Parts: sequence; structure tokens; C-alpha cells
Amino acid sequence: MTNGTQITQASDIFFHAEQFYLALDTMHHQDRDFVVKVALPLVILTAFCCEIYFKCVIFIETGKLAKGHHLYDLFTRLSPKSQARLEELWDHIQASREESLRRTEQAMGRKLPRDLRSLLREANKSFEDWRYLYELEKPKKGYFGIAELPRPLRALVLELKPDLVGG
Repeated sequence: MTNGTQITQASDIFFHAEQFYLALDTMHHQDRDFVVKVALPLVILTAFCCEIYFKCVIFIETGKLAKGHHLYDLFTRLSPKSQARLEELWDHIQASREESLRRTEQAMGRKLPRDLRSLLREANKSFEDWRYLYELEKPKKGYFGIAELPRPLRALVLELKPDLVGG
């Protein structure tokens, strides 16, 4: 799997991300009361899952292991082609969620961004900020716009390297 601490295969990163993805998927399929009760851990788990999938794409494209937790920064390290493809996958998900997004906007009393780049800028430091929410001078407001991002990120990884499934 690994040679000491050096990652040598995309599958090492992918299978790590897959475990977090499976946990997220399992939690999202629970009843609504449960999901509401674990909303904060879901945000953190989602951000971390996205981080690992971003790092997997970067490794596939460059052969280098990326460092850091900042999601927008990791996104900008993807090739332009992968950025565009991820945005395309994201836009498809957002279109299917339009009614839900409108209801959320109505409840929050503000317009929410839909595009991936804006949402990633807002969520850039999610893993750091949300895991120690009580330490922030200005606590985060209750909208985390990239909750659905692990799915298209996973799809992008598998488009780039389909042999990871079942490997």
C-alpha cells in the first residue's frame, strides 16, 4: 500500500477517501432527526472527505501528494480540465436541487451562491473552522453549501482513473 510514509499510488488516497464517503453516505441515509443531531460532524466529515478526494485528483494528475486542508486552494491545484469537469458535475447536482435551495434561501432571508468556485471560497477553511467552532471569534452561520460535493468529486476521480473501483 505505502512505502514508509510516502504514498506511491492513487489507490492509497482513494481508498482512504472512500471510507469517509461510506460513513457520510451511511449517515445521510438515517432519519432526519438523526441527521440534524449530527449536522456539525457531517460538515466536518464532508469537508475532510472532499479534501482527500481533491488530493487524490492532484496525485493522479501530478504524481505529487498535496498538503493542507483549504478546499478552494486544493481545487485551484487541479488541472483546468478537471476544474471544468468538476464544475460541470456540480452544476448538474445544483440544478436538481434548485427547489430545495430556494426554500433554504427563503428561510435564511438571503440569496445563496450556486457556483462551485464561490461555494468553495466560502467553505475553504471548513475543516479547520467547523471542527473547533467554539474557538472562532465570529461563529459560522448555518449554511454549508458543499454538502453534496463528495459525490461529484468521487465521480471525477473515477473518470480519471476508473480502475480504482474494485481494485
